[in-house]
Amino acid sequence: MKFLIPEQLETKRLILRMFRDDDWRDLHEYYSDDMCIKYTIGRVLTEAESWREMAIRTGHWLLHGYGPYAVEEKSTGKVAGIVGLWYPIEWPEPEITWHLSRSYFGRGFASEAA
Repeated sequence: MKFLIPEQLETKRLILRMFRDDDWRDLHEYYSDDMCIKYTIGRVLTEAESWREMAIRTGHWLLHGYGPYAVEEKSTGKVAGIVGLWYPIEWPEPEITWHLSRSYFGRGFASEAA
């Protein structure tokens, strides 16, 4: 499938890329933090649910030709969160979504990735 936007982008500190099978482990830091998910999902997730959330973002790419990226910090190789275009069925139009683990708050990563 040909995607409508690049499968990978890079900034000075970040790599925005397609998800890999083991990224859910880093993403679980976000999904298991009640402060992070307070205004999005509304409850902390189990590890299996974190994996499913990552799979949903991966499937979004296949259905729409674009989607959210895994945000990898270049210096550590750790996935800081998710940033990118998001258009689930209940949304009125596409939006830029961002979900970053608390340890990445205040470092300008959301703005840099968006």
